[in-house]
Amino acid sequence: HCMYVSPFKAEAMKLPLYGSCFFPVKYCSDPHVQGECIMAINKTGVHFLSQKTREPFVTYSFQDIVSSRKLRSNTGQQFLDLKCGNLMVMRVTRCETAYGREIATLITQYTKMQLEEGRRRESKIGVFRADAALAAGTY
Repeated sequence: HCMYVSPFKAEAMKLPLYGSCFFPVKYCSDPHVQGECIMAINKTGVHFLSQKTREPFVTYSFQDIVSSRKLRSNTGQQFLDLKCGNLMVMRVTRCETAYGREIATLITQYTKMQLEEGRRRESKIGVFRADAALAAGTY
């Protein structure tokens, strides 16, 4: 099933932040991020961008993010915690933002989408291997 894509859109789709949702962040505990920043979320991960240059300070892939949760302090400040790493080493990146719920939901949606794509690829590989084994007479 092919769809026509205009030359402009084809070029735009190559840009690293194509399809991103952008959120203001007042503070981020990651040492690579300096001061206020912009969080961009797209199919490649979570990107922390400089407010001035729009260049990324740091990017977390969805494979790196173990979980996310929204918090509120006693003083009413709103935070998002991103737990990143693996079972051996984990770190929490805390972001002060009023959009914690929206960000956490978006991260969950992208993570689920990537898991489903991985399962589809694995099932196609399994079918390919079974077909190859049948063709070779080894199955």
